[in-house]
Amino acid sequence: MSSKLPPNPYHELAWIAGTPEIGQGVWIGAFTLIDGLGGLKIGDGCNISSGAQVLSHSTARRCVTERVLDVVDKKATELGAHVFVGANAIVLMGAKVGHHSIVAAGAVVLEDAVIPPYSLVAGVPARVVRSIESEVKTWREEGGRAEAAALLGQALEISKRALGVENPSTLLLLNDLAGAYARQGKNAEAAALIVETLEIQKRVLGAEHPDTLTMMSNLATMYRLQGKTAEAAALGAQALEIRKRVLGAEHPDTLASMVNLGLSYSAQGKHAEAEPLLVSGYEGMKRREARMPAPSNGLVKVALERLVRFYKAWGQPAKAAEWQQQLDALNATAPRPAAGK
Repeated sequence: MSSKLPPNPYHELAWIAGTPEIGQGVWIGAFTLIDGLGGLKIGDGCNISSGAQVLSHSTARRCVTERVLDVVDKKATELGAHVFVGANAIVLMGAKVGHHSIVAAGAVVLEDAVIPPYSLVAGVPARVVRSIESEVKTWREEGGRAEAAALLGQALEISKRALGVENPSTLLLLNDLAGAYARQGKNAEAAALIVETLEIQKRVLGAEHPDTLTMMSNLATMYRLQGKTAEAAALGAQALEIRKRVLGAEHPDTLASMVNLGLSYSAQGKHAEAEPLLVSGYEGMKRREARMPAPSNGLVKVALERLVRFYKAWGQPAKAAEWQQQLDALNATAPRPAAGK
């Protein structure tokens, strides 16, 4: 009698019995038992971890009756697409596990159990702990952002070789990749790319060019998000002074720099220094509100919300309440969507 398991395309230490229907992109680990003797369908993209068993037959009744009941019970079992079965989990015959579900390690999904899609199941017997549909959506978005960053990185390297590091297209890709990293929460990587872009822009465009000042402000914001509040404040103050001189005190970019510097001071606990900047930034935006382009006309509300949070953090509830009244009044006058839309 051979001691080797029947060969299969998944793992040499996996035992696949019968002829289960297995979809594309399925991963099956070592020491697993995939029982297709009673009918088994495994959807595309499933992962079955080491030691797990997915069963479609049972000899329990035959065993305990000393074969007086000489039958092997069989029921078709099904794993929907993209189901993850954890290590040493067991799915008994007749169970139906909905797509995009997770069977936790060591769980036992009982015979004939029906698990809804997007479920996390755990325990013995396995029970639905919660829906993971919103989490799966978030994970997909994270994966999409990572994929976008990888593609941008490839495009950047090609652009550097073909066009040079000072080419406008290369600089645009540097900025786009920094934004992609920031959306993933990779602030250190984003800051490094912004520093690289800023140095090139200073050399090519000049220290006072609007694009250079925008990159300087972006770097200050990235430093603040990293907790480098002193660096953020120093750079923000520099950008604000240059923008005042070059663009004017009422320019939207100058007002944005004012608010960002106030946020950096606030993050340092320098509330007295932050207050006039945040208030002046709001007041300037309010004066220019009617002239702001459509994408920017929500900045007044954002500035108000920041003031409310600022005064609460500073321990000034009376002032926070005053600004909250203005925010409530603004929200009350905001247009509402028509019914049924």
